[in-house]
Amino acid sequence: MSKGRSVKSLLISGAILHIAGGLQSLLMPIRAQNEGFDISSISLMGSTYAIGFMLGCLIAPRMIGRVGHARAYTVVAAIAAFAVGWVGLWVSEYAWIALRSLTGFAFAAAATVAESWLNERASPENRGTLFGYYAAANFSGLTLGQLLLTQFDPITPSPFMLAGMLFAAALIPTALTRSSQPQPVNGPKTGAWSLLKLTPVGACAVFVIGLGSSAFGTLAPVYAQEVGLSLAETALFMTVALVCGALFQIPIGRLSDRKDRRRVLGAISVASALTSGLFIVGSTAPAWVQIALAGGVGATLYTLYGVSIALANEQIGPGKFLETAGIMLLVFGTGAVLGPLLALPFKQWMGPSGLFGFIAVIHLVLAAVIATRILTAKVTPYAHTDYVPQRPGSVTILAGDAEVAP
Repeated sequence: MSKGRSVKSLLISGAILHIAGGLQSLLMPIRAQNEGFDISSISLMGSTYAIGFMLGCLIAPRMIGRVGHARAYTVVAAIAAFAVGWVGLWVSEYAWIALRSLTGFAFAAAATVAESWLNERASPENRGTLFGYYAAANFSGLTLGQLLLTQFDPITPSPFMLAGMLFAAALIPTALTRSSQPQPVNGPKTGAWSLLKLTPVGACAVFVIGLGSSAFGTLAPVYAQEVGLSLAETALFMTVALVCGALFQIPIGRLSDRKDRRRVLGAISVASALTSGLFIVGSTAPAWVQIALAGGVGATLYTLYGVSIALANEQIGPGKFLETAGIMLLVFGTGAVLGPLLALPFKQWMGPSGLFGFIAVIHLVLAAVIATRILTAKVTPYAHTDYVPQRPGSVTILAGDAEVAP
């Protein structure tokens, strides 16, 4: 079975999971406002989601090591379905705050399963491309999920029921897959700090992505309203960013398979900073210009993650894919918690476009870090060997690149 086919079920499950997640993430704040929830309670839902996400990053590797990748994915999809079902039945501020943490846990655990599974199936020649398909499937799912909400009345239980059914459906492809699962790694665990030191560029990039994507996702709709975009234009603004993020995943992934991934990350970081800078000088531009610029931000901001994870796994090396997935998601989650908070001073100082000033600054810093590493550290490849079969359809990949100090 080809590598592409061996992960097809995983990509389909991920897309369905993110359709449900996109629907739920937009549905809950809208329903909460209609129910008269306090704004602080709505904010707490975001905080408890992040807390659940970070707990998922810590717990998921142990769960996967105990029951395997496919069973773990089934468990977390069931947890997400359970949570959204109760959200639809129990309309309460405190209940929603608690239940939102279960969704965060489920998505972190699902991402840990998917990313470690993909890395076991990837080689240095196609890792960026595989992660491009993975990210494209996820972003396409999020976009479709948000668009689905337009077909339902958020006051009714129907959209919650649909989200629950989609979460349940997400477990079917991986549960039925005939491809072998990654084998558990029984070797000694490596400390988080030791792993991060092996991939300084990957860790910094994932942290910046967490900062930027969470700030954009939280505050971009606010920016759109502040500069006078209508509700429909605001929805289009956010949708175009996601669509462009999905469309550019595969070309960027393929490019990173052919070039030094650090240089690709540096180029995208500079492009993201420049595109964000255009918002600072163009906050009074017509709506169509604002929407086009949102597409540019999405195409750069959202395409960094797949390349960063591919780089991190190659620098850390084989045998640590599960640990790497967990720690990288934890770094991402930390950035996601801090992003909206750190962007607020920029908004207070610069006005509505302060969000994009923040995004531009963090990406310029990332580009500077990458340039410094390229100039001061060389890349030494691990010894490359062919795939070593462990059981029919199961392989261990013994290849990658690591940064070493000169």
